[in-house]
Amino acid sequence: MVVLQREVELPIEIPEPKKRVRNNKIEARAIDFSYDGTTKILNNIDLDVKEGEFLVFMGPSGCGKSTFLRMIAGLEGFDNGDIVINGTSVKEAHPDSGVVFQDYSLFPWLTAQANVVLALKQRNKKKSKKELAHIAEDYLTLVNLGHALKKYPGQMSGGMKQRAAIARALSYGSDLLLMDEPFGALDPVTRMQLQDLIVQIRAQQNRTVVFVTHDVDEAIYLADRIIIFAPGKNGAVTKSIEVPVKKGTNRQKLFESFEFRSFRESLLNEMNEQILNSIKTEVSEGAGI
Repeated sequence: MVVLQREVELPIEIPEPKKRVRNNKIEARAIDFSYDGTTKILNNIDLDVKEGEFLVFMGPSGCGKSTFLRMIAGLEGFDNGDIVINGTSVKEAHPDSGVVFQDYSLFPWLTAQANVVLALKQRNKKKSKKELAHIAEDYLTLVNLGHALKKYPGQMSGGMKQRAAIARALSYGSDLLLMDEPFGALDPVTRMQLQDLIVQIRAQQNRTVVFVTHDVDEAIYLADRIIIFAPGKNGAVTKSIEVPVKKGTNRQKLFESFEFRSFRESLLNEMNEQILNSIKTEVSEGAGI
């Protein structure tokens, strides 16, 4: 297991997200979505996400995982249904969330610190430039980038850029973090470091996380619950699975445990079964393969 350099507390200027009375952070009901009004991607999807839950979306490419995440973020519309976050529909107000994509989405003409300051300005319009710069430095230090404040994206490795993107999302101050395959393009060591970082931050700050990945080990290591997406003729088929594996501090022992290996095998079998059932349904209805 890769050990983080050190833990850093949140800057005092931005309080930790408050725990809410309601049980569900996100409620999605009867979500339909089609490309060009013809190709059905999501069909009558219902989903509840609890406060403080780490939820992972898994499934093959093209089955609507990232599309659904973008809907939760308010970046993609849908044909029917509604998504409610903190009691407010995304149709009425843009969701209060931090978003991290696989491609980093940093402004190349701004330093790491300036990229974070830009996000901070959205929620801290009355603070001075000096105060914002100090808070940005604290968040970059939190993700072990305190040494790279003045570096531009072109001067940073992929792992450093993704750390900066995570710092920017965290600095926005929301207790909802949406992550779309954020570690997919990184090398294995950097990927493990950032997985551990997210685990640490989530534990410190009680954030709700919705995370998209294709990696089974990553999903089990991070998630409280996994939603499997499988393609179907009439849109994605989903199934919710609780992760029964007890998480420890030793990654190697966890991955080698019978509990982990057994659940990993059952999860892969479940994913394959859903995909095969979808194919069988299409063939029986004359769709072909």
